[in-house]
Amino acid sequence: MLFPGVPRPLRLAALLLCPALWAQLPYDPLTPEETAQAESVLLADAAVKQRLANETKFRILYIVRHEFDKSEEAPPRRADVLGYLYTTDDTLSAVVRLGPDPLVEALSVFKSPKPAFNRDEVTEATRLALADPGVRAGLKAAGIAQEAQSKLRVLSWPVEEASKNDPCARHRCVALAFHTATGPVNLRPIVDLSAQRVSLSKEKLP
Repeated sequence: MLFPGVPRPLRLAALLLCPALWAQLPYDPLTPEETAQAESVLLADAAVKQRLANETKFRILYIVRHEFDKSEEAPPRRADVLGYLYTTDDTLSAVVRLGPDPLVEALSVFKSPKPAFNRDEVTEATRLALADPGVRAGLKAAGIAQEAQSKLRVLSWPVEEASKNDPCARHRCVALAFHTATGPVNLRPIVDLSAQRVSLSKEKLP
């Protein structure tokens, strides 16, 4: 909080008289403009462009405020950007300096650990699963009409216990569970976002 202990009307008056005080402070969350800048700066970086040259599918998963070093005086605003390369199954991590002189300050690419799934990935996995003939047949057998399938509640979690020969040991795979108003559906699709494939797990839900 700006001006701790100062009455709220006086704080508001100070902000109106001195617009510079509206500037983002190091601990403030990223603004939409800063988030957009972080993404554009990352994608314009020469090293990132080279890395993505042969990549057919890349998604930025998360953009959050960078935790700065408290020993640094007047630190610039920075963003941590996390993306996923589905062709090579690599995670891209970058620290982007924001403001008038934006720059990718740090860049790394790694295989593991894989980042958590974001909302767009779960949405894509759900769409692929509901379009799969095997999943649709399983839902129909459970008494769920096709027009009601899009209204199912969906839970998701990463596929962790895959053997070395399982594509999900390397790929970006998510397990889904469907729930109706009366309870879970005994069906567990496994969606491989890297290969854009859907399979049904033999393991039944408890």
